[in-house]
Amino acid sequence: MCRNRSHGLPLLLLALLLLLPFLPARAEVPAEWAPVAESDHWKLYLMEERLSIILEDKQTGALLTSTLTDETMQGKNNKAWKAYLKSGLVLSVIRDGNNTYQADLVNSEHTLSYTYLDNGFTAEVFWPEYGVGLSMTVTLEGDDLLVLVGQLHFLVI
Repeated sequence: MCRNRSHGLPLLLLALLLLLPFLPARAEVPAEWAPVAESDHWKLYLMEERLSIILEDKQTGALLTSTLTDETMQGKNNKAWKAYLKSGLVLSVIRDGNNTYQADLVNSEHTLSYTYLDNGFTAEVFWPEYGVGLSMTVTLEGDDLLVLVGQLHFLVI
């Protein structure tokens, strides 16, 4: 038994055309993130204020984000959780043996400075209240994102 399949093709095309408006659009990088490096495959963006990065796939336009924004954050979150989700770096600091504090880049007093490289950047972060800081280098190496946490800095109180 031979079926004529030519009638199925127009129906398939019609179905695809009806679904087209519901397909996700190419995402846009928010204006708060600035481009800092690029490889053959990726574009690296940075929001200096929160050490937040976005990787953009140059072929597909897909975005990989290290933090959430007010627009992407869903649900009810308290102040600490919002800072945790928005900060590109968060430390749990233990003081006095059993008291744990959150050191982040949203609610905690800190200093943050950058040195830019051809393929990325180095960030120096310090939280004076806790006497701790670190350096971190983020670079694009070919098709890879390389994140190196360098020297930890402690201020003995």
